[in-house]
Amino acid sequence: MQTIQAQVPDCLAQLGEEAARKEKTSPGQFVALTPARQMSVWKVSQNMEKRAGHGSASELDRIRSKVPGVSPVPGDEL
Repeated sequence: MQTIQAQVPDCLAQLGEEAARKEKTSPGQFVALTPARQMSVWKVSQNMEKRAGHGSASELDRIRSKVPGVSPVPGDEL
């Protein structure tokens, strides 16, 4: 594990401490988890972009043409 030191504005440090209390964890643990969460979001976004690049509009239209034109089940409406 590596130690990273950073200077943050007081207001951000206070928000981090408050969030850590609400999450019932230490400020250090909260700060360590925050980049992990963001990197997870970034990785999912990258994977979605990659997968989207494999598709095509014509293929989507072909698949959608197989779906019957019926009303959605009650509760599934948009």
